[in-house]
Amino acid sequence: MKKQFIALIALLGFTEKAKTADFSAEELQKIDAECQKQFSLSYVDTLKKVMEEKEETPDISLTEENKAIMTALFGEKQSNSADGGNAGANTENNLDPVQAINNLKLTVTEQQKQIDTLGKQSENAQGKHVDVKPKVVAINSGVSNNSHLFSIEHDFFALTKPWNAIAARRLPLGTIAAVSGLDSDWKEYEGDFQKEYTKYAKSVAKRIGELQASNSLSNIKMDAIDYSGFAGTGWGEEYIVRRQDALIAYIRSLPSVATIFPVRYGVQNKEELTNSFLGTFSQSYQAGNVFKGSHSVEPSLAEVFKAMFKFKFSGLKTLENEYIGYLNREDSQPIKWTLIEWLMVNTLKALQNEWNDRRIRGVRIEPTTDKPGSYLHASDGVIRKLRKLAYDEYRLQPVSSIANYTASTILTAVETFIEFVNQKLPALQGYSLYMNLKHVPWYLAAYRAKYGHDLDFDGALLKVLNYQLDSIIAVPNMGNNCFMWITAPGNIELLEMAAGEMAKFYFQQFIEDLYVCSWWAEGVNGYMTGRKYADAASRDAENYKSQYIFITEPIIDLLTAATTADASKGDWFRTADNVAAAALTDILNAEAGVVYRIICGNVTTHATTIAKAGKFSALTAAYTPTAVGDFIEVYLYQNEMDSTDALNGKFIEVQRKVTVIPAG
Repeated sequence: MKKQFIALIALLGFTEKAKTADFSAEELQKIDAECQKQFSLSYVDTLKKVMEEKEETPDISLTEENKAIMTALFGEKQSNSADGGNAGANTENNLDPVQAINNLKLTVTEQQKQIDTLGKQSENAQGKHVDVKPKVVAINSGVSNNSHLFSIEHDFFALTKPWNAIAARRLPLGTIAAVSGLDSDWKEYEGDFQKEYTKYAKSVAKRIGELQASNSLSNIKMDAIDYSGFAGTGWGEEYIVRRQDALIAYIRSLPSVATIFPVRYGVQNKEELTNSFLGTFSQSYQAGNVFKGSHSVEPSLAEVFKAMFKFKFSGLKTLENEYIGYLNREDSQPIKWTLIEWLMVNTLKALQNEWNDRRIRGVRIEPTTDKPGSYLHASDGVIRKLRKLAYDEYRLQPVSSIANYTASTILTAVETFIEFVNQKLPALQGYSLYMNLKHVPWYLAAYRAKYGHDLDFDGALLKVLNYQLDSIIAVPNMGNNCFMWITAPGNIELLEMAAGEMAKFYFQQFIEDLYVCSWWAEGVNGYMTGRKYADAASRDAENYKSQYIFITEPIIDLLTAATTADASKGDWFRTADNVAAAALTDILNAEAGVVYRIICGNVTTHATTIAKAGKFSALTAAYTPTAVGDFIEVYLYQNEMDSTDALNGKFIEVQRKVTVIPAG
C-alpha cells in the first residue's frame, strides 16, 4: 500500500509538496477524495494504514525521492539493509504514530472548516458567488488504469489516444511513444484529434441546450441532476455527461454580467417584441354606454448580431508543451482536464471575459473585409442599446441635468437622479438604479462623509437612504463611464439565438496549423422601453410620461479652445464655443475598439473642427459641424495580428451627423 499511496501522490502532482508535507486545504481535500476512491479510506485512515504497514513490512526498493516523502509524512528513516530491521530504526527522528495521526487529523479538520466557511460567504461586488466544490467538479479524476484515463472505461478516455496518454503520464508524446508503441509524431494523430475535439465540442453545446431546456443552466447543481438515464448508453457515459456538466458549471461560475441581466434564448434578428401602453379606465358610475380607456401595442425590434471566434494554433506540439506545463503546476485547477477539455475551458474563459465586456460596452460595427475586428464590435452592448433607444428611436428622454460626476459629486448626482425619477413615477418600488462598479467606492466614501456611518448593504445589494428604490446594482466592464440608468430588474435582457452556440467549436487542419472556430448570434434588448416618437421634440413634449427606463447623459464638456479630449474620463465629449478657430487633434488615453463621440456644443462663433490629418487621417473627410448636436464617432484602430498595419494608432470613423454639409 505504501507504493500505491506514493503513486497516488505523484499522479495528483504533489510529489514536491509531499517532501515537506506542506499541503493546502484544497490539496488535502483532493488527496482525501482520491484515497476514498482508491482505498475506500479517508486520507487520515490511509496514513494510519501505511504507518502500520511500514512497521511490519519495510520496503527497501523505494527511491530516494519516495524515501524523502515518507520521511516528511511520518518522520521515518528508511533502512537500505536487506534485513531492514525496523523501517524507522533511527527512532530519534520518528514521530509517535498516534501523535502524527492526531496532528494530521487536526489539520484536515481545521482546514475543512475554513473551506466550508469560505463557501458560505455572501455574494460580493465582484460578481455572483457560485459554489462549485472540487469534489463535484473533479468527477472521477483520479488514478488512471492501464487502459483508460481516470479509469473511466469510455472511448473518449482511451489511453490509445496520445492526448489521453499525455494526461495520464504527464510526459511528452515522444517519451510515451518509447514505452507504449504510440507514434511519436503528432502529425499521425492531428486528423483524429480534430475529429475528436469537434465531436466533443458539439456534445458540450448540445448538453448546454439540454440544461437550458430543463431550466438547469442558470444555476447548475450537479447533485440535483438525475444521471441515471445515461447509464444505459454504455459504461462511462454517465461520467462523460457529469464531466461536461462540471465543465459548464466551472465556466458559469466565473464572474458574468448574466447575473445582472437575464439571458433570453431563441431570438431571431429583427424579431418584434411588444411594448404595451394603457390609458385610464376608471370613472364615476352612470347608466348607459359611456366607455373610457385605451390600450395600444407598439412593436420594438430585437437585434441579434452574428459573431464568431477563429483562432490559429501553431500545431499540436506547441499545445502539448503548454498542456504538460499546466499539468505539472502545483496550483493547477482541481479539475484534471483531458487535453481536449483543457483547451476548451481555456478558450471559453477568454471568450467569456470578452463576452462580459462586449455585453456592456460593445458597439456593432460591420467588419472591414480581410481585417480582424475588435471583440467590442461584434454586437451592441447595454450602454449602446440604451443610447440608441434615446437618440435614434426617440423612446427614452435622457435626464440631461444629471451629467458627468466625480468622486466628490457622485452622491449628489445619485440622489438628484433618484429624486427626479421619483417625481415621474407613481412609486419607486420595483425599480433599481444601475451604476458603474468602479465608482461604488466613491459612492460609499461620499455616503460615509455625509451621513457619518456605514451604508447598510448586503453583498452587492446597496441601499439608498430616504428612498424606496429597491437597490443600487453595480455593473462591471463600464470603464470610467459615469452613465446611470433606472429601470425594473430584468427589463434589460441579453439575447442569444441558441444556448451553447459559442461553445460549439470546430477544428480544421491546414498544413502545420490548426484552426478552431465557432459562430453564434447575440444582442441586447429592453423588454419594456417607451413609446416611439418621430423626433426628440415630440418625445420631450411628453415629459417622460411613457417610458420605463430612465437614463442620465454623462457628457464631458471640453474647455474653450481644447485640442484634445481625455478618454480616461468617459466616451462622450461636447465641444465649447471658441473665440478663434480650434481643432481637435487627439483623444488621449483612448482604448482600442471603444467608440468615442464628439458632439458640437456651440456654433455661435467658432465650432471645434477635426482635420483629416495626424491621428485622424483615416477619416472619410474633415469634420466641420454646422449645428449644435452635430457629432462624429470614432474608435482607435489596433490590428493585433499585424503590427505593421498602416492604420494602427489611427482613429477610424464610425458615423457622423452634420446638419448642413459644406459645399465642395
